[in-house]
Amino acid sequence: MSRHDAAEGGEKRKTWHATGVAEGTQQFEKEPSYTEVNPRGEATLHCRIFNLMGECSWQKDGLPTGIYPGKYEWAGDREKGDCSLKILNADLNYDDGEWKCQVTASAFTLRDALTSTTARLVVRVPPNSPQIEYKTHQVIEGNQLSAQELKPATVKCISRFGNPPAGLRWFIGEEDVTKASTQRNFTETEDERKWRAESVLEYTFNKEDHEKKLRCLAFHEAYDARTREVQLILDIQYAPIVRLEGIPQQEVEENVDDVSLHCKVDSNPPGNIVWRKSGHESIFSFSETLDFRPVVRDTTGTYVCEAKNNVGESKGLTATIDVKYAPVIKRYGPSSRKVSAALGNETILTCEAESNPPPSYQWLQKPYENAQVAYIRGRNATLRLTNLSYEHQGLYACSVANVIKGRERKIQSEAIALHVRGAPQFLPSREAVVTVARGEDAELSLTFCADPEPRSMSWEWGSLALEMGSWRGKYHTQLLPDRRQGCHEAKLTIKEVEMVDARKYTFLVKNEHGEDSSFLELHIKEQVTITTVIGIVIGCALVLVLALLLLLYAFKAEKWCFSQRGDFKPSDITTELEKGGGQKNGRGLVGGKGPGSGGAIPPDALYAVPHKATSDHDKSNGEGGKNIIYADLQLPRSSNNGSMRIRPSPSNGQQQQQIQHGAHRSPTEYAQISFQRADV
Repeated sequence: MSRHDAAEGGEKRKTWHATGVAEGTQQFEKEPSYTEVNPRGEATLHCRIFNLMGECSWQKDGLPTGIYPGKYEWAGDREKGDCSLKILNADLNYDDGEWKCQVTASAFTLRDALTSTTARLVVRVPPNSPQIEYKTHQVIEGNQLSAQELKPATVKCISRFGNPPAGLRWFIGEEDVTKASTQRNFTETEDERKWRAESVLEYTFNKEDHEKKLRCLAFHEAYDARTREVQLILDIQYAPIVRLEGIPQQEVEENVDDVSLHCKVDSNPPGNIVWRKSGHESIFSFSETLDFRPVVRDTTGTYVCEAKNNVGESKGLTATIDVKYAPVIKRYGPSSRKVSAALGNETILTCEAESNPPPSYQWLQKPYENAQVAYIRGRNATLRLTNLSYEHQGLYACSVANVIKGRERKIQSEAIALHVRGAPQFLPSREAVVTVARGEDAELSLTFCADPEPRSMSWEWGSLALEMGSWRGKYHTQLLPDRRQGCHEAKLTIKEVEMVDARKYTFLVKNEHGEDSSFLELHIKEQVTITTVIGIVIGCALVLVLALLLLLYAFKAEKWCFSQRGDFKPSDITTELEKGGGQKNGRGLVGGKGPGSGGAIPPDALYAVPHKATSDHDKSNGEGGKNIIYADLQLPRSSNNGSMRIRPSPSNGQQQQQIQHGAHRSPTEYAQISFQRADV
């Protein structure tokens, strides 16, 4: 700078000083701020002074810095208070640091010198690519990072030798999990002007994170693409989770159906499968699949599938196989298949069967061999027969059944013969009274059982007794065998019965254990002959004809319900009309003086069909001054023969001609006659 310029500058500063004194002291309008610049790049540190009176200068890292063309140059017009500094060809070794903008005092007598706040100028240096460390060991990119599910894991991402330090972010797949991390920055010990950035991720991984990518992204403006990343494959280890397939959903039948149970395991690392069967201490199988081809009854049970790895054990899942099979009779008895019991005592028959589902039991009794009908005597495995009678005698079989897949499966045991011994006993008879017609043969029959065989049998009635197998006159006895063991039919035949044979007949039977008796009652009815029937029919016909004749006579003679009651006479009508009287409520007897007001009504008029008068007809009659007689007849209930037709008088004929001339129709005369109702 030449002396002339210096003098000129001094003159101007004096002017500014004088102005500043007048207008106020100098002060910062804008101070320098944090600035970044790439290597060999250009940066500007802004500094503007309001009311500049002193000299501008810059300081770096506490030391003054001069203006060097091509390196440090003024960026603005200092005459206008712009003291901004332009840094060219930025270099980390020379330019990176803390900068301040300073202004000298307006005058030595004033204390308005200015020093800005420190502004950091950072000459960027791209950091190295980020790296991931796990458990103090670096994990090479693309390798697996193994961690256990539900256990907190600490993973570190490091970016070194950058200026400024890189910003680090974490991703699992596409999910940003940076909020679970903490970043800290340190200066490098080898070069304090460069930085080491560390981000520590504290995260609890789960099963769903397995085989996803864990990525650490470093963000820095000096990178070509502004980001670099490192990624690993997550190997999340978790305890086994088992799933069962092939559990039967329908009934399975022995030696018919197949069952395959599959134990599917989801685990990392792979788990070891163990099958157990409930009720057994030993391991049933180590394979993934249990095959039962076909199922048998021993297959029935509950199977438990479990799996285990170095992380833990799974919860056991159970599958139940319930094999259905038809009934099988294990034992029944007594084993001798023959039972002999005393009359009145009790006996027990047992049956034991095995099936799935459990069987239903029936005890069937046939009274004798080859019987077409069997009776159900019990529905339990044990049949207890008490108060034995000969009706309990017969063949007993145990029938068991169940239902599989909607079909009944049934099996029946061999027969057990039950024999009852004791005194004679009669079997229930279907009827205690036998009715036959007089002159026909009567057969009386009773069935009894006895063991041993009876030693005495006889029919008795009145004072007579007839041994079995004998006859007397028209009485004949006969003993017939019954199909049931030890049972017989005792028959008494009476030829051509008469009325004197109607009585009670008793049969008496004895053996060494006792005796018993029963009776039948014989009724005799007279036979109805053809002659009797014809006589009854003729008698009924005569009664009917007589009744018809009586009815016809009563009708002609007006007797009984056809008679007339009351004292009504047609002449009473004339008497009532002669009395006259005013019209009552428009419907009473119409009376008046004149040619047509008197005279008798013919009887046949009472049976004429009445004509109802219209309003026009009434009006025309009123205007003509002519009276019309209305008849309101209350007739007795009984019929009254004879005509009561009203015959018009001459005066009525004239009136009728007037009506015909005016209304073009003949008028109808009416009369109202009131009678007291006859009590019939």
